[in-house]
Amino acid sequence: MLDRQFWNKTAPKVRNKYREHIFGKAKDVHGKPFKSYSQDYGKAKRSGKLKRQATKYANSKAPVLTGDTMRDFKVLNIGHGFKLGWTSFGGTVQRLEKMGRELSTSRQPLPENILDYLDKQIDKNIKKALGKSKTVHLKI
Repeated sequence: MLDRQFWNKTAPKVRNKYREHIFGKAKDVHGKPFKSYSQDYGKAKRSGKLKRQATKYANSKAPVLTGDTMRDFKVLNIGHGFKLGWTSFGGTVQRLEKMGRELSTSRQPLPENILDYLDKQIDKNIKKALGKSKTVHLKI
């Protein structure tokens, strides 16, 4: 039912939805918009002149300056499920968490809407694998 083929298809979709939620919509893992930056940093980021800055995010409250942290979030492992995470920028994620910008926590690893999406995909796949329910009548 939930075989490697299912996870190979589903994991990248979940990763993309996560990236869009956190970095595109600028919402934390709890679904709340990120708080404003400090006045000085916000001004510098909006100027678009910081080193290696991704100008697409200059006016966003999303935790993106260069885009490295966003691109580093990837599917790490697929087996009887899948694992998402950062291979190089885990320290940045922890630093952001200390600043109140939670990208993922042990209590809330993914945003609720993405967990709902994953739940629906799993449910749909299981129902598809089981087929239509059939009633079996036995004569005794």
